[in-house]
Amino acid sequence: MTAPPRARQHQAGVTLVEVLVALVIFSIIGVAGYAMLDLVTRTERLTEGRLQRLGQMQRAMFLINLDLHLAEDRSVTTGTDSVSFRRAVPDAAGGQVTLTYTLTGDALTRRMVDGRNEVLADQTLLTGVSELNWRYLAAGADWLPTWPPERAQGADGVRTDGELLVETAADKAGTVQGGTVADGALADGAVADGAIAGASVLAAADPENPRAVSLTLTLADGKTLTRVAVLPAAVQ
Repeated sequence: MTAPPRARQHQAGVTLVEVLVALVIFSIIGVAGYAMLDLVTRTERLTEGRLQRLGQMQRAMFLINLDLHLAEDRSVTTGTDSVSFRRAVPDAAGGQVTLTYTLTGDALTRRMVDGRNEVLADQTLLTGVSELNWRYLAAGADWLPTWPPERAQGADGVRTDGELLVETAADKAGTVQGGTVADGALADGAVADGAIAGASVLAAADPENPRAVSLTLTLADGKTLTRVAVLPAAVQ
């Protein structure tokens, strides 16, 4: 006689509800992972853009500082939002070039011109610039907005802008005797070997370079960037 069949044992498994709960949990994890990945990607792009911008500013400031440090004596002049000076370049015509830094639109630009007045390079160093502010440090003076300084006669009788100044005995007395200046020549005066007879030439050269040049960049976002370049001492 055989034993009665055993009752069918309960088989392990999952219900539909359990499947749905698992899907919801996996969905939440997937959404959180995607959000985190997106955040990391956006942060990387933002950081990369800022690092690239910082690199542009650093390169521009480094190049300006290098050029000014190599500026030839008595060559710095200024214009509206610009500064120009000469520096030695052996491979260029005449052995030197004239460099001009200026604001073109919203860009800081650098132009290089050789001795034949041919443009060798016209570079855009930095964009997004709204304003340039150049200042120049003179010996024993405050920072000046332009260079050469405005025409002024110092205590020693020498014009600070390097203009030719002639001193005679009559000038010391406060009068001009026997001559008037006309068309750049002294009437009734003798010129010998490039000098005016009876007069001493006090200054005939261009003014010396400033001791330092300060550049302040105002960016489009309102931030400012300042760099001070010290120029080499004049050759005595």
